[in-house]
Amino acid sequence: MLYLIHHGEAAGDLFESALTSVGMDQVTNIAAVMQLLNIQCIYTAPYMRALDTILPYVHDRKTHNHFCRVEAHYDLHNPVLLPEHRPKPLSLDVVMQYKMNRQSVLGTIPGPENYAEFQRRIIDWFDNEFFQKYKDAPIPTAIVADSMTLGTIMYYLMARKPYNLVRDKVMALKPGSIVEFKSDGLRLEYSRQIE
Repeated sequence: MLYLIHHGEAAGDLFESALTSVGMDQVTNIAAVMQLLNIQCIYTAPYMRALDTILPYVHDRKTHNHFCRVEAHYDLHNPVLLPEHRPKPLSLDVVMQYKMNRQSVLGTIPGPENYAEFQRRIIDWFDNEFFQKYKDAPIPTAIVADSMTLGTIMYYLMARKPYNLVRDKVMALKPGSIVEFKSDGLRLEYSRQIE
């Protein structure tokens, strides 16, 4: 199973925008659902609102010595970073260190790229980095990011479906949303929206 998780409601769209009180409540619900789904692998965007969305779940897993692999990927963030400037994915230890220090894990980034380039980069990451790992070991996995990133992935995965149906599903992505895709071994198919 693959779960696309929209981060909790944030106070803005800046890299350092924190979650609102509604967002914090959503994170509590997201953590409970992730626990029920037994998410064992998380790919997250590296900005504060995405990291704050997964931290309660990750902290609980680590506290109880349950396995959970976490990678914060710079490709899941919409400002452009040329491949030679993209740091390696962040490990669980770095993400947990972020929680203690409340500091950005990224620092300064260049301005936004155009939407077509952004879509190509997300699809390239999904096909060449994420899906290659996922299809070899399809454990319950989550991708945590913003609606633009998740919408791009959904349009890509549901390309064979009628456009209006896909658009409606993407438009339903609100902060705190969780969308489930089932795998048949070769491809991922839309299953349901959980939250």
